[in-house]
Order: sequence, then structure tokens, then C-alpha cells
Amino acid sequence: MAATDNNNHQGAAPESSHSGGGNGKAILERPISELSDEELAKAKEEIQAGLELQETAGPEAAAASEKFRRIIEEIEALPESQFEIRSKEIARRHGVSVALLRKWWRQLHQVTGESKPGGGRRVELPLDDPWPLTVSTSELLSTIMAKLREHVVLDSGAAVAVALYTMLTYIVDELQLCPMLLLRSAVKRSGKTTLLGLLLRMTYRALGVASISAAALYRVVDLLKPTLLLDEVDATLSQKTDTAEALRGLLNAGNDRTSSRVLRCVGEDKEVVSYDAFGAKVLAGIGHIPDTMEDRAVVVELRRKMEDEKVRRFSVLDDQGEFKEIRRKLQRWASEHGKQVGAARPQIPFGLNDRASDNWSPLLAIADLAGGEWGVRARSVALELSGACRDDEQDIRFELLKDIRTIFDGEGGDECKAITTSFLIEKLCELEEAPWSTLHRGEQINPRGLGRMLRPFGIVSANLKISRDAVTGKNTVAKGYKRETFNDAWGRYLPLPATNVEKGCEIRGNHDIGKVAVADGNPLPATTIREEVADNCRYRYPTATEEKEKKGPFSGEIRSDGAESSGVAEKKGTQR
Repeated sequence: MAATDNNNHQGAAPESSHSGGGNGKAILERPISELSDEELAKAKEEIQAGLELQETAGPEAAAASEKFRRIIEEIEALPESQFEIRSKEIARRHGVSVALLRKWWRQLHQVTGESKPGGGRRVELPLDDPWPLTVSTSELLSTIMAKLREHVVLDSGAAVAVALYTMLTYIVDELQLCPMLLLRSAVKRSGKTTLLGLLLRMTYRALGVASISAAALYRVVDLLKPTLLLDEVDATLSQKTDTAEALRGLLNAGNDRTSSRVLRCVGEDKEVVSYDAFGAKVLAGIGHIPDTMEDRAVVVELRRKMEDEKVRRFSVLDDQGEFKEIRRKLQRWASEHGKQVGAARPQIPFGLNDRASDNWSPLLAIADLAGGEWGVRARSVALELSGACRDDEQDIRFELLKDIRTIFDGEGGDECKAITTSFLIEKLCELEEAPWSTLHRGEQINPRGLGRMLRPFGIVSANLKISRDAVTGKNTVAKGYKRETFNDAWGRYLPLPATNVEKGCEIRGNHDIGKVAVADGNPLPATTIREEVADNCRYRYPTATEEKEKKGPFSGEIRSDGAESSGVAEKKGTQR
């Protein structure tokens, strides 16, 4: 019998160890008479350790220790790909942050920034501790601007825009729309690389790259939430490759939180995973940037410094303590004011289209928070960098509409009902400094090219009756365009600013408070804006009387109703 009991005891220990995992409570669930002396001693030790933990740290600490143990058991066995897929769900279930969960996982797997087997190093973006004291928004803006202009030739407007964007990078988590910052220069050696270097040391979790693939873009943005600084973007996007197109699409989508998700299949099971490409991005390039990308960015033009413009040379060997202090202060500022800026709905000045209004909204909110003259200065800069007239100049189709309106006005204004295509092209090519005489590889614009550029506006050519043969009774017909077909496009895309709109929105050299009208009709306080300027900052169309006084008397028309026209217009309107 004793042998039997001994066999039972020998078999009980492994079973107990397997089922209870060494837990004294699990052991004591069995009758004490069935336990060996070793099991009783082990149970007493574990119970005593638990009591000591509760006595020294209390029940809450014991519960936290148990919670930590469960989390570690869950994430320890996960490979990196599975951990990245499940990290957010695990963190939400256990009530911890994804960053803390990722830190524990890396410690368990001894992941560091060392070189990877396939080459390269793991991306690490450490954060600075927040500044211990409350910081002033206005003083912080002034400090950043001074640092920028110490090393780069920037006018005051560009410096304001870049300083505001630097602060914006710290509150991206509170925003629904986040514009890009585009640093563009006409030629090299215009301070682009120096400015990127300064932003690399002041923006939130800055990650500077010379080039990036679409796959790397959405992965690094989703994982680390950095401020991405991408240099030579013009060369990257000019390539006629699928990668360049995908990268352009992701950059365009990354400014709107509601449409910034990227779906990809990962793992052997091809599980569909969602990545978030939303975040702050600073792009730098020379020359042309795709219009769709420029439309989603605050564009700052950089210029090469003149001999009499002196700035201090920036070096990577400069003292980094000053930059660290700025970052720490920005961290503190973001923790105190981020939600307030994210919920703000600042007044938008007239002259900004819908996209530009969205781009500037968070920047204007930061400026308003700074108080004083910052709000007015920021709105003047917004009009200067992203105003409607500036936007129109960058699209050759708008230039075509503007030139055609000029030609119609020169031929009699409203009284000129139509113009033949050949005559219109002739007049377009006569315009000085216009591109129409050499538009197509050195050749002038042709009727087919003209029609292709006007078609998106709903403008198409028609058969115009020029004259009627008295003998045969047949009409002479020529292709041309009727003025009435342009009215809608002119009204929508070529609003005429009042002549003193620029004066009403200027900022004087001594930074006196400027004058800006706001789009919702509610003027700023009288101390910061003159209410009588509001009407001067609105767009309006000239009256018929003003048009006649401006263009002179009517000289004739080309009619399309079959009747002969008279005057100069009839002579000029014949097909050439």
C-alpha cells in the first residue's frame, strides 16, 4: 500500500505543477492528505510570499503585478509581425498605451537599434521630457522665428508660416486636417537643406529622409507618428514608376484623417491590415511640384541670399542644448494647449479657397492663441502665400481664361458676342509674355489644343455664321467661341479683386497691426482691424458701366444668328 501511495505521490507532483503552474492555491484545492511534504512546503512559501506582497505593497500593487504578468505572457510569444497587428487591441484590452506595450515587447525580445540582418538600422525616435514650467505661445513663436532667421534668409511672412508649422507638429493627434509644409526653391543653394536641418532639430519626433518608398511611408507614419522631412521630393516624384505614383497618392491622402487609412495584406494568411498615413510632413524640392500635392500644402518659396544679406552659418556641430530646450518647451505647450487648438474654428480671411482655408485653419488657431498681433499677421501671411490670385497664376488654364476675357473685352466687351477660333488664336499669340506662341514644343497653340484646355470648363466651340452669299444664299461658317459660354467659368474661376485689396491686407515693416476681412462676416475687434476695410477685401465684379469706361466704346460684334455684322468686329471675325 505504501508503494502505491508513493507512486501516487510521485505522479501527483508533475500533474500539480502542470495544472497549477506552481500556484499554491491550485495545490491546496486538492486534499492535504494527497500532498507530499515538498508540495506542502512549496505551497506555504507561495502563500507567504503573496501575503508579504499585500502587506508591503497593498492589494492594488498585487493586482497590478498580476495584470503585468498576464500582459507579458500574452505578448512574449508573438513574433514582430503578429505583435504589430495585435498591439492596439491588446493595449486597449489591458488599459495600457501602445508605446508602453511596444517597449515591453522589445525588452522581451532584446530589440535595439542595432543593425538588422538584412541591412539598415531600426528606426528609433526618442522624446524629450516636457519643460517643467508653463510657456508662452507668443514667446515660443518669437524664439522659433528668431532661430530660423538666424541661419536662413527668410522674409517675415515665410518665417511666420514655418514657425507656426513647427508648433503644429506637436499637436497632430488633436487635428482632423494636417497640411504639408512645402519648401520650394527655383535653384539650388537657396537654404533648403539648412532649413530642413533646423526643422529636424525642432519639430516633433523629426525623421529626415532623402527618399522613401510608399510601403515605408505608411508603416513608419503609422508606427512612430513622426514629423517626416522628405528632401529632393521633386526628383522622387518625377520618376514614371508605380512607386512614385503610390507615394504621391499617400502624401495627398495623409492630410485628412478621415481618408488617410491604407489597407494592405500581410503575413502568410494575407490578413488585411489598416495603416494610418495621417501626419505632419515637410517636403523640400526644386521647381515644379504636382498640383494636387501643392494644393494640400502651405508653400514657402526660398531664395538664394544676396551678398549683403548676412546669416550665421549653421553647423551640425553647433550647441544642441538650445534646440533641446525649444523641443521641451514645445512638448509642454502641446500638453497644455493641444486640445484647445484642435477644437478651435478660427476666422478665415477672404481670398483663400476652400483647400487653403483648411490648410491654414490650425495655423491660424495657434496664432490666435498667441494673442496680440499674431492673428492678423498670420492671416496676412496666409493671403500672401496661398491667396486666390496667387493660386490662379499657377494654373495655365486660368491664365487662358483670363487672356480670352481680355481679348473679348478688347473687341467690344459685352457687345462682342463671338470670336472665331483662328482670330482668337492669333490674338492669344500676340499677347506679350504669354506662353501661347510657343506652348507646344515651340509651336503656337492650335485649335485642338485650345479646345482640350477649355473643355473641362464646359466650353466648346460652335459653328459661327460669318456671312451669306448673295447669289447662292449659302452661309459662310467658321468654328469659334461664343462669349456666353465663358461667363460661367469667368464668374467661378476669375473673380475680380477690388483694387485696394492688397493695401487692405498689408503688414507694415514695423509689424504694426494690418487690416484683414474675415470670411464669416464677423470682423476682428476694433483694436486689431478697421471694420471699413472689410468690404475692400471682398471680391466683386465690375458693373457694365465700369466695363465700358475701362474698355472704351463698342466697336462691333460677330453675330451667330445668320445676320451680317458691322464695324471692325465683322472685318476681324472672318476666318483666317
